[in-house]
Amino acid sequence: MPSSQVVKLQANMLSQIDDEKMGLNMMNRGKLVIVVMVTVGLVLASFAWWNRWSRSQRVITHWGPQAATVIRKGEIVELLWLGDIDSADTHNLVALTGKPRKIVQHMNITKAAGLIHARHQLLQDGAFNWEQPRPAGCKPQWNMAIRFVRGQEVATVVLDFHCQRALLLERNEEVGMQPIAEAMEKFLYDITQNDVRSTLSPADSQ
Repeated sequence: MPSSQVVKLQANMLSQIDDEKMGLNMMNRGKLVIVVMVTVGLVLASFAWWNRWSRSQRVITHWGPQAATVIRKGEIVELLWLGDIDSADTHNLVALTGKPRKIVQHMNITKAAGLIHARHQLLQDGAFNWEQPRPAGCKPQWNMAIRFVRGQEVATVVLDFHCQRALLLERNEEVGMQPIAEAMEKFLYDITQNDVRSTLSPADSQ
């Protein structure tokens, strides 16, 4: 074989080797990019989980882990109007310490616009005044409640907008809700088109 052909053949072989190396390098770079993207995704997801967890520790302790889960994942959510009881009342009673109430009306708000945000608010540490006592001379009326149901588990958050207080019925634990009172009041008004500070249910106020 002439020397020129040998040289040409060697050049072709070297070119093929270079192409294969380039292909391997590109493949390795592609794998590296994928690994980096997955790693960054895991880091961001871990940070988001930690951030959510760190913002909910006190409220979870206050409501209790079970109630917090029901508030977050309850399949049925109802808005309750509460009223005064009398001696003849035997059904739909709400055992609030110092002010027993009865359920005078309820509304299914499971699919209500804004409910996801309301759930989120009720599970954020920053939504409540943890160290602030009930305002002097202010007696909550406890006219409304949001009841979350998940299977056989129930969590009922009773609300008062006069004193800006929230109470978990199942534990009788009360806390100030001034940071979210205005937003929560607007959420409930948008659903009912009724003054949530009123002692009347929509049916009574018509």
